[in-house]
Amino acid sequence: MAGVLTRMAQRAVIQGVPLYLTLEDVADPAPKKMMEKTRGGSFVEREVSTGIEAMTASLTIKGCRQEVLAMYGLQAGKNCAVTVDEGYRDEDGTQFKVKSEWVGEISSIEDSNTKMGELSQTVINFSCRRKKKTINGRICWEVASDGSVVNLGQEDFLAPFRAIVGLA
Repeated sequence: MAGVLTRMAQRAVIQGVPLYLTLEDVADPAPKKMMEKTRGGSFVEREVSTGIEAMTASLTIKGCRQEVLAMYGLQAGKNCAVTVDEGYRDEDGTQFKVKSEWVGEISSIEDSNTKMGELSQTVINFSCRRKKKTINGRICWEVASDGSVVNLGQEDFLAPFRAIVGLA
């Protein structure tokens, strides 16, 4: 059984621009189901899945400001593809490769205030149309709003419905 995981290395690539030594943090929340309460004629209330919440992600980098990112074409409002590769090791020495892939729009780029002698910190926020996460090649989840794909780790449960309406 795997013990506690320790991140040993990480790298992000945005539109072909690699971030390695400047990458400070990755926020990649899993897709979250939207639930709506219903009762109908029942005495007992229940919840029914009605969709997936809008997907977001962010990267925090140090030593690079908005102006530098703009030279690479990375500006708020631009569509881009992001790949984040992470290497982990557990207490037993087992290695894990975690890969996250996002496609979407840069919703904002925020620079922090920087004092003399400190590295600047910049947060790039994304509004994602597609997100996919794999661990050692196995899909943890994959959601694509532009292709109506929703796989939360078991299978793409929208596949038969895409087929019904001729999208498969």
